[in-house]
Amino acid sequence: MLEQSSQPGPTWVEEGGYYRISRYNEVTQVCLDPATFSSNLVAFVLKGTGDGTQIMEIPDGIPRPRDVLAIADAPDHTRQRKLLNPQFKGKGLKGYQELVDQVADELGQNIDKNTSEWMAEFAVPLPLKVMSQLIGLPDEDYDKLKDWSDAGVAIIDGTATGDNLMQLAALILGFQAYLSDALHAAAKNTPESLLGKLHTMITGNQMDHEEAVSILLQLVVAGSESTSSLIGAMAYRLASDGALQRQLRENPDQRASFVEEVLRVDSPFKGHFRVLTQDTEIGGVQMNSGTRLMLHWGQANQDTQMFQDPATVQHKRDNVRKHLAFGHGIHRCIGSGLAQMEAAAALRILLDILPQFNLLDGTEPREKKSVFTKRLEDLRLEFQSA
Repeated sequence: MLEQSSQPGPTWVEEGGYYRISRYNEVTQVCLDPATFSSNLVAFVLKGTGDGTQIMEIPDGIPRPRDVLAIADAPDHTRQRKLLNPQFKGKGLKGYQELVDQVADELGQNIDKNTSEWMAEFAVPLPLKVMSQLIGLPDEDYDKLKDWSDAGVAIIDGTATGDNLMQLAALILGFQAYLSDALHAAAKNTPESLLGKLHTMITGNQMDHEEAVSILLQLVVAGSESTSSLIGAMAYRLASDGALQRQLRENPDQRASFVEEVLRVDSPFKGHFRVLTQDTEIGGVQMNSGTRLMLHWGQANQDTQMFQDPATVQHKRDNVRKHLAFGHGIHRCIGSGLAQMEAAAALRILLDILPQFNLLDGTEPREKKSVFTKRLEDLRLEFQSA
């Protein structure tokens, strides 16, 4: 029998100027009422803490960031999802399997069979290389894309200040310009690339250029970071638990539930922001219009009112797919299917191709400092000889 919620009610975070919402039922309540709880985030990024200090001035000729997909409200969100869903669901998603396996195999072949720094050699490059190829960006731009992706996460993760914040903002502007140029040249790309498809949507007046650039930026930054986190967390749990690793090597049918449980226990995004559009009450706390909230996916996924013994990874958990790692409601992550496809490919490399492994003796992975995301900075693995 489940206990009462183990998570506190709405908690005011003074340094961030927002309420943290961490109970499962309250988080889902907010997600299912997008009219009251706006997902718009661009104003927050441009204006910082809301004191009117602009941290990101947009020069002429560079597309202005727009609220799209995960941070858009209806009706824009509805239109964007309708246009993009075919690229990431059903046949569109299945069409990516060959590419995902190809990239995973190439990365797996280059892993040293003695020791590996898993994050740098596999977890980070897999989703970034897959997404860049889906978009239609050149392979030789990988290093730049990684720097831009890291900057995109850092600028909203709550750790950057002062000159560093300005440097990150400059990097994001460079990324905006790069994506804008790529989109302008998309007529030369094959129609199958995402650049080509977005170009067709623009010429068909289904979206505008700035909107398309922001969509590309979000797909690269958010999609890469969250999947890298998942792939790193899976490897860490397997390296730390030899019995679990052997169990999944011998029982491939249990791997899908393992992925779901790692998503729940090690949620890649700690949370996302919402802004109240009207006065309302959450968890007995009265809040005014304009109040900011952080929906804490990670803590909600540990709520004992929803998940029994939530800290453990259980492949037979009845509600294994009820986690909130991909969000909930209309803003559930559009790339969730691709992330799970990439996670399955990573497990195939770890469990079917590479030998038994553990943490390199004397090492412990570091976690990236962030209030927004949860990802390992490094993960040293040691492989056992046959």
